[in-house]
Amino acid sequence: MQVLGLDEIECFLADSTDQQTCEALKAFVFELKHRDWPDAEALMNDYPQAELCELPKARFRLANNTVLVEGVIHFESGVLLLRKCIEHRDQRPDSGDQTEWEAA
Repeated sequence: MQVLGLDEIECFLADSTDQQTCEALKAFVFELKHRDWPDAEALMNDYPQAELCELPKARFRLANNTVLVEGVIHFESGVLLLRKCIEHRDQRPDSGDQTEWEAA
C-alpha cells in the first residue's frame, strides 16, 4: 500500500517515550507499506480490531489499545492517508468531559 501522511506518525514517535509503543507503531507502518489489501474484508482478516464501518475512514487501535491511528483508505488505488495518531489519555471519573481519544 502507498502510505501518505507519515508526518503524523513521525510527530507521535518524536514525542513518545514509551519504547514498546514506538516499536508497535513502527511495525504497523512497516506492514502497511509492504502489504496490499484488495478490500475491507481482507484487511479485517489481518486487523480484526480495525474499525472500517465508515469507509473510507479507517481506525486502528495499537499498542495494547493505547494508540489510535486514523486515516482514509482507498482500496482500489492501494492508498492510505494517515490523518491522526494519538495516545489514549485516561478520563478522570469526576469529569464529564470527553478525552481526546473519545472525541476522535
